[in-house]
Amino acid sequence: MLIIKPYPVTHPGLIRSRRGVESMTKVGVWSINLPVAGPATPPMRRRNENNELNPLQTKPHRMAGAAAFMKPMLNFDDFGISFSVCEVNNSAANARYVQWHAGWTPQQARAEAMIHYDRNEIDRVTDYNLAIVVCWARARLQARLVAALPAGGGGTQPSDIIENTIQLERLVLCSDKMKEMELLISDASKISAARPLNRRTLGAVVPV
Repeated sequence: MLIIKPYPVTHPGLIRSRRGVESMTKVGVWSINLPVAGPATPPMRRRNENNELNPLQTKPHRMAGAAAFMKPMLNFDDFGISFSVCEVNNSAANARYVQWHAGWTPQQARAEAMIHYDRNEIDRVTDYNLAIVVCWARARLQARLVAALPAGGGGTQPSDIIENTIQLERLVLCSDKMKEMELLISDASKISAARPLNRRTLGAVVPV
């Protein structure tokens, strides 16, 4: 009797979370010690356990000269991309405290961050979708092998993996959002040309 041992077909589960190094791009260093974060208002007036003003920054990664990062955040419900400036632990900070890389502008920093994000997102999503497709292929092959066996011949059980394309992760990149923004700007420009706005001034009303 031909006996075939069952091969475990395991679904990869949910896509792994995006790692910080995949979404964060180093864009410079902090020009000053970052303000102390805390629940007090304003942050610089946060008091210590002795109720004394304690405005000094003690965390090395939030001090002047430490790495400053930028990451894009895609707005799935609206057009566009927003950007967050943060330190290595992903805590946000004000962009005015960033000393950009030599020769960089804020615009280049954002462009570099988008390219870095897209490159890593392609790998993350594609690897996950490939793992699902491989899982489906193995389950289908196992089902055919089980179906070809004579009744009671081996005890192999077919996989319960269900093929559903909804399980595949949608790949959305910064470059996709940029194309959406180009269309939005084009349409807005056409509408503005057809219905120009008038800028109000103290002296007169002039076309925008």
